[in-house]
Amino acid sequence: MHQYSKFQKFISFILIFSILFSFSIHVSFLSLINQIFASEAGKYHVVAIFVQDEIYDEIKSDVAQYAKNIQNSLENTRTIIIPTP
Repeated sequence: MHQYSKFQKFISFILIFSILFSFSIHVSFLSLINQIFASEAGKYHVVAIFVQDEIYDEIKSDVAQYAKNIQNSLENTRTIIIPTP
């Protein structure tokens, strides 16, 4: 059986604590710093809308309006409409 040193146990504790802390607590100050110094400020989030190719022509205007609504309600978001077979 392998015995772990106190240093290894301490490092494990710190890593597990930091992972759980980052999942459970949102630090808005850190996200603000990321926005200020972000080198990729022109990037967008992408929402893909898959539509069955056979019905796309019939509902094209509704899907386009839905895509516009998504872009208007979500910041820095672009939508892509992808007709699929």
